[in-house]
Amino acid sequence: MRILFVLFLCILSVFYSLKSTKTESVFDAYYYHHTIALFEKAYQKSDKKERLYTWILNDWILDEVYENEQASLFLMKEAIQTKDATLIRYIYDRVSLQKYPQIQALALVYLKPDAKRINQCILQMRNSKLLLQDKIDIVNQCLQMAIHEEFEISLESIYQWICSIDENQFLKDANTFEDLGCNYLEYNLLLKQKESETMQIPTVFVDHLKSTRWQELYMFWRGL
Repeated sequence: MRILFVLFLCILSVFYSLKSTKTESVFDAYYYHHTIALFEKAYQKSDKKERLYTWILNDWILDEVYENEQASLFLMKEAIQTKDATLIRYIYDRVSLQKYPQIQALALVYLKPDAKRINQCILQMRNSKLLLQDKIDIVNQCLQMAIHEEFEISLESIYQWICSIDENQFLKDANTFEDLGCNYLEYNLLLKQKESETMQIPTVFVDHLKSTRWQELYMFWRGL
């Protein structure tokens, strides 16, 4: 029985030794041989505690990682999960996210953005091939930040995008546009209050939005 127990311990020891070697070899292949395809695997195998901070501190994130589209997206998601504005800013300023405006919009929440960044985000959204729901989410987020911070952003781009949406598509997803319509109108009200130039209200909003919040905001708008 004692022999079997010792044999069992030996097998366990070999198993964990092999596992440790395998972990090291993944990191070595990534870091020392610049095998960027193994970056995520090496990262995931490292200690979870303050993982992103540790990788940044030790300078383990190679320049090629920041230049890689998939790795950039992965890193930005990791940074956002920390909700640490310093880490998010560090990654945001280094990665390439031109094809991921939805991630940029999410990052903006933690970065105390300015009007310029919000306008850039909206333009990138318009030029992207995102699903309509994703585009609506981005514009809602940008408008809410502009309202909260009282930034003077350009509504022209948002107005043109809304007007470019097929009316049948709008009717199909009318409920999805309720918050967008309200945020758009609230921002217009903010601009009017600041005596800044306002944009007209898209016809599809006036004709098809039915929520109580929208109706109250629109009646107030018309009464000014």
